[in-house]
Amino acid sequence: MSQKGSNSFSKVTRLRTKKQSEADPFGRFFNEGIMKKINAIILTVLLLTACAGTAFKWSDARKITPGMTTQEVAQLIGQPTSVTSRDGVLIYVWVWVNTFSGTRSLRVDFKDNKAITAPPIPDSFQD
Repeated sequence: MSQKGSNSFSKVTRLRTKKQSEADPFGRFFNEGIMKKINAIILTVLLLTACAGTAFKWSDARKITPGMTTQEVAQLIGQPTSVTSRDGVLIYVWVWVNTFSGTRSLRVDFKDNKAITAPPIPDSFQD
């Protein structure tokens, strides 16, 4: 009789588990490790969004010289984050925010599609 009792208990457990899985079709889905994958994707997205703007190197920014065109500068350090105009001067601004290494910003003024001056970048700014 003890075998019958335990046997009927396992049948009831199996039925309950089957009914629960029918009531919750995602239960099996999440129990198969998909939640770990979803969490990994969310973490990856969060880490990638920890960086914003155009990633540029100070060593590349130091190569900017007066007379370079907007296209030459953009080819060297990437597309600017913003472009504004004031009194016939185009102001290109690059900003790179990185949660781990800080914020970099760079401004280059252009007149007649040519850089007016080279941006002053201190030697202490390293890549």
